[in-house]
Amino acid sequence: MPKLDTLHIQIIAGLFGAALFFAGAMLGGVGQASKTEQNATAQSSGALLGGPFEMVNQSGETVTEASYADHYLFIYFGFTFCPDICPAALESMSVALDQLGAKGANVKPLFVTVDPERDTVENVREYVANFHEDFDGLTGTAEQVRSMADVYKVYYRKNITDLGQDGYLMDHSGYIYFMDPAGTYLTHFTHRDSPDQMAVKMAEYLR
Repeated sequence: MPKLDTLHIQIIAGLFGAALFFAGAMLGGVGQASKTEQNATAQSSGALLGGPFEMVNQSGETVTEASYADHYLFIYFGFTFCPDICPAALESMSVALDQLGAKGANVKPLFVTVDPERDTVENVREYVANFHEDFDGLTGTAEQVRSMADVYKVYYRKNITDLGQDGYLMDHSGYIYFMDPAGTYLTHFTHRDSPDQMAVKMAEYLR
């Protein structure tokens, strides 16, 4: 299983909307964008989010958007070698789901890799096992990952560090998306949102 160490990593949180690229939510206090700016960008692009995809889950099974047709989706794009931001996001999602209780029974949390080169089915399976029991971890070919990232307007790129070619990090968007069973964008969250805030907001749509 990939080791979760304490290396400093800068995550670019961005959202493509039509021809827009929005960067923010960066670790270490670098270039921090306001929550209002982030929300405005995501909301204006909400109608563009979501669509068909074909990936492989942690059991090695091919899944598509139709596989989750009866569920609200709670989605985060990241990578298993991420030292801090990704596990923190998935932990927050897990706590939010626990707080929803029975109201969240129809919510499916998804971890989607942006690093298919290293994130094999086995790595993804071991990774999501550290978080909420309902998590599905999705991986696939480079083309499949790019296609799903595109329909969710997710930015990502390899960031070669002084650790060498095999020790690269991934810069990537930091939004957590909440979609309804029809695949329609409802809202999003950032690293600034607490599990309590997530649960309260999601509950509004689950009534």
